[in-house]
Amino acid sequence: MKPAIPNINTDSMHTHTQPQEQSQDIRKKLVDMLTSGKFFNGDKGIWTIFIFFCLISIIEVYSASSTLTFNTEYWRPIVTHTKFIAFGIIIVILISNCPPRFFSVLIFGIPLVCILLIVTKSFGQVINESTRTLYGIQPSEWAKPCLIGATAFFISRFHSTGKDIFYKLIIWSSIPMCIFISFDSVSSGIILFVTIYSLLFIGQLPADKLKRLTRDIVIFGVLFSVFIAITPNKILLPTEPIKLSPPYIKPLTIDIKKYTTRYVTAKNRIFRMLDIPVDYLAVYLFGIAPETGNSDGNLEDKSPLGDNNRQMTMAKVAITRGGLIGVFPGNSRQRDFLPQSYSDCIYAIIWEEMGFVGGITVLVLYVILFIRAGRIARQCNLMFPKLLVMGSSLIIFIQALVNMAMTVNLIPVTGQTLPLISRGINSMLVSCIFIGIILSVSQFENKKVVRMEDQTKQDSKSQEM
Repeated sequence: MKPAIPNINTDSMHTHTQPQEQSQDIRKKLVDMLTSGKFFNGDKGIWTIFIFFCLISIIEVYSASSTLTFNTEYWRPIVTHTKFIAFGIIIVILISNCPPRFFSVLIFGIPLVCILLIVTKSFGQVINESTRTLYGIQPSEWAKPCLIGATAFFISRFHSTGKDIFYKLIIWSSIPMCIFISFDSVSSGIILFVTIYSLLFIGQLPADKLKRLTRDIVIFGVLFSVFIAITPNKILLPTEPIKLSPPYIKPLTIDIKKYTTRYVTAKNRIFRMLDIPVDYLAVYLFGIAPETGNSDGNLEDKSPLGDNNRQMTMAKVAITRGGLIGVFPGNSRQRDFLPQSYSDCIYAIIWEEMGFVGGITVLVLYVILFIRAGRIARQCNLMFPKLLVMGSSLIIFIQALVNMAMTVNLIPVTGQTLPLISRGINSMLVSCIFIGIILSVSQFENKKVVRMEDQTKQDSKSQEM
């Protein structure tokens, strides 16, 4: 008589061993990466461009930060900036080795960023008449990856489910956040919204939705711009807060100036560039007496070296001194006179020290970065990683174009930094996050495409045999 064979549940054993196998695979990959030194995974072209940007940043920030050394140690500014770059490289390495599907967690950053924006508006540090930072954190910068990641996720879910709720979530999250960001930086809000709006087209949302959205944006944008243009500055910037005293409620006050200052600054800069007097439209349409004094944007301050024109004048001088090949790194003169030469106007220092050749080279690097990211996105089979790559590269490219156009006086002055080059921990780390996302998609999604192509070739060979 044969002994009874016990009934062994192989399915339960498989489910028990599967997590252990996955954890062992993850450990093995980490050990292989540490022992082999293969940290720089992903598209080699993106890595090369990123390293070039880091080297340019270290050289030019060191040269342009001479004004920061007056009240501190000589090496402290560049050592601090180098630490930021090193930390950014670590972030790029970590994110590039993270599968793109994990980036969907960026949607949970939206409520946190909204809270930070509100708290910063009330208790943040005032810089250039705006409250942009809270203990060194700039929420408007960190809103960029969160909103781009959330938009990419909602568009992909809209295509997979066909539910309109995901389209509404895009509108409800992007428009209010961009408007709130514009209270402290009009250009940042516009750049972020243009990126999100472009993703809607790249994501191939229904044409009727895009037409209605475009119509509403154009109508609102025109009406709001006309309102800001024709309204006198003394109305947009009241000297005292507005008191609200509804019945049975404790009196409240609202400081309108806190929300309109940057819009007035943007208007003054545009009028100044067009050589139009401040409140010209209000004087012409309503007969309101023009303002006097040396306030921001008043044409009484027409001196090229005045507070209103000094930045652009010094940038022009720097570009002119650069010539064809520049005066070489470390020999800039305008760094001591150009405001924000290490951040907003660092492209002018690049032109002065590296000349026309260096300025065009930096521009070409951004163009190659955008084109290469577009090729990576085209190889993606899934909508979510495709939109992540396009959104990350697009916002870097647009911000770089805005900064360079401002430096050569094609557009009014903005507070936009040059991505991956300018000094500033928030801008640098956020730009590194975008580079890491691009590299992650190039590493994981492109491998899938290669596997599918190899499988297709093998199937075709087997059929021929």
